[in-house]
Amino acid sequence: AVCEPKPLQERLPILIGSSGERRGIPLAAKLADEWNAWTSLETFRRKAAVLDEACEAIGRDPATIRRSTQALVELLAPSDPTPEPRRQVLAGTPEQLVDVLGQYGEAGLDEWIVPDDGLPLQQQLELHDRFLAEVESASPTDIFAAIRDRDVLLHHPYDSFSTSVQTFLEQA
Repeated sequence: AVCEPKPLQERLPILIGSSGERRGIPLAAKLADEWNAWTSLETFRRKAAVLDEACEAIGRDPATIRRSTQALVELLAPSDPTPEPRRQVLAGTPEQLVDVLGQYGEAGLDEWIVPDDGLPLQQQLELHDRFLAEVESASPTDIFAAIRDRDVLLHHPYDSFSTSVQTFLEQA
């Protein structure tokens, strides 16, 4: 089939999202340019080690695979009460989020995705801008150059890409 316009890159990168240690992660080691798993920090460290082992078992350099994860974000003021722990919600003051993001970075994370949890586009953009402004300003050091370069993605993980693009175009 004819593909016009041609892609900008030589080939499309492959992202494999899986936390399965028997099939998914070994498949990512074999084929992926990026591996993604929705994990806590502790689980990310453990699953990343499984990915490293799977890469080494097939002779691939683990550093050739980008690593990403995601979590909902709840920005708190210092006077706000600490919320009850919930599955994959990072809640805290900007300073606390900087600390957690730094720990993810030290664990080898390349990209951190902030899902919007179904928010309308305007609220997504406001959360994105607030997150970038408050978290970056709270950081005394450069935790992720990607945050400064706006490499923090906002999306609803259960929407198809085409639906998200269509919604964006309609609201733009």
